[in-house]
Amino acid sequence: MNIVVLAGGNSPERAVSLASGRLVSAALRRCGHRVLQLDPWRGVTAAETGRDPTSLFTCDGSADPPEGRGGEAAVDGSAVRLCRLADAVFPVLHGGAGENGQLQAMLDCFAVPYAGSGYAASLLAMEKPLSKLILRRGGLLTPDWCELTPGETVEAAVAHVSAEVGFPCVLKPPQGGSSLGVTVAADAAAVVRALGTVQAGGERLMAERYVRGRELSVAVLDGEVLPPVEIVPRGGFYDYENKYRPAMAEELCPAPIGAEKVEELAENVRRAFSLLGLRGYGRADYLLDGEGRLWFLEFNTLPGMTRTSLLPREAAAAGISYEALCERMLRSAFL
Repeated sequence: MNIVVLAGGNSPERAVSLASGRLVSAALRRCGHRVLQLDPWRGVTAAETGRDPTSLFTCDGSADPPEGRGGEAAVDGSAVRLCRLADAVFPVLHGGAGENGQLQAMLDCFAVPYAGSGYAASLLAMEKPLSKLILRRGGLLTPDWCELTPGETVEAAVAHVSAEVGFPCVLKPPQGGSSLGVTVAADAAAVVRALGTVQAGGERLMAERYVRGRELSVAVLDGEVLPPVEIVPRGGFYDYENKYRPAMAEELCPAPIGAEKVEELAENVRRAFSLLGLRGYGRADYLLDGEGRLWFLEFNTLPGMTRTSLLPREAAAAGISYEALCERMLRSAFL
């Protein structure tokens, strides 16, 4: 098949996406597909496209367009045209329009098959307060939270956090991933400092009750729940640096939490997957507290596929090679 692997984009997670895209493209080529790795933000110039755009789909990667910055639109028009030439699109975008349902809605408009969840489920999973509300109403545990807006005064925001969440709390963007912009606020002063940064950038922020517990990640693939990972940071919080720098965290897979708790986690993540209407695959983050309770944090509909990413690690623990993982993810485009 001719496959477009979309990687890059204009979100803060661009670098991780490009790294994931290169590995996915190479794996799909090893599986016999003709692949074009395409940055939807940059697109492809007329000179790079040439007379036969389908020639950009190759088995060796030699025709991949160079990396570069794009324009004002998150998806360039040339990228749309190339996606329409493909048998399927494999998004490996993280954050922004690539993961919040906008890209998926556009592909639906042109009847282009794509791997992963549809536009509505992508939006629900990406918008953390909304997904937490749905799952709480579905009977799952998730830490208390509140949303802060740039229009709130600092005093009102601190009072808001204190009344609804308390301290310590976790401050994070309501959308986004890779732990970008996530901090632990021990007290009101830390919230004030975080708000100063957010208000300067006109961004949204949410506060979530801090739950002390073991950090777990668990993925769903074709209805199969993969062996969970326990993440043990070697120093401090499991932030962006700890996530993507080698040896910054110990990842135990399968997580040593006992067979009974593994099954409970599997049932929990299946329920979350269903409530959000996800398709094909996804990876969820949980906390296991000292009383044995599982707390849902968020669902990632387009998990990282780098050498340090958790989904490939979980698949390997289940005996699934990287190539087989990519093939099974691609299969979701035709569900």
